[in-house]
Amino acid sequence: MKTIALIFAGGTGQRMNISSGLPKQFLLIEDKPVIIYTLEIFSNHKDIDGIVVVCLKDYIDELYHNIEKYSIKKIIEITNGGLSGQQSIFNGLTLIKKIVKTNPYVLIHDGVRPLVTSKEISQSLSCAYANGNSISCSKMTETVLYKAENTEILNRDKCFHVKAPQIFKLNDIYDLHIKSQKEDLEFIDSASMAFHYGLELYFTECSNNNIKLTTPKDFYMIQALIQAKKVENIFGV
Repeated sequence: MKTIALIFAGGTGQRMNISSGLPKQFLLIEDKPVIIYTLEIFSNHKDIDGIVVVCLKDYIDELYHNIEKYSIKKIIEITNGGLSGQQSIFNGLTLIKKIVKTNPYVLIHDGVRPLVTSKEISQSLSCAYANGNSISCSKMTETVLYKAENTEILNRDKCFHVKAPQIFKLNDIYDLHIKSQKEDLEFIDSASMAFHYGLELYFTECSNNNIKLTTPKDFYMIQALIQAKKVENIFGV
């Protein structure tokens, strides 16, 4: 296998304030769980050879049910999530190392980031194939204030949101996780970890629509964009 998507969905979505306690990756949009939208994109991409999913232990059976219901292909295995996003990703990387004896490219992607496009995945892969890694990012659209000892307004044309997929060679990112564990360091994402350890990073620009579901506002934005895309497909606009 040359390329494996690692979709991590081990979070509980505390910032969503969901009264039912349902993890945000299982919230329904158009009667379909958010994570299924994400998995469909990677399953349908011609250059993705397999998919590993990291999920909350108590929801693994439900996820398998939905994978069968929506005919999601290329699933290699689903494994347990960790106490943090970093630990969940490491669980997925460890599973891949056990299953795959080569050094594939791993596309690390949030299960609650369902609006990435096939074209963006292809562009990210092209960058990774050429340079060894690829970090998705989108342009800042508002003024950026850097509040520190000397507060300043940054040039937003040179500022970007770091998003996903974030693509690395398996051994490269796995070894960085081992280093971070030995040093007891926690990072917000794989790009931050790689940057900290001095790995030269390469970036691929994506749309601002590539939203991560974190707050209720994000849910309504993602819902509206999915519904708008559905209308476009119906009317061909």
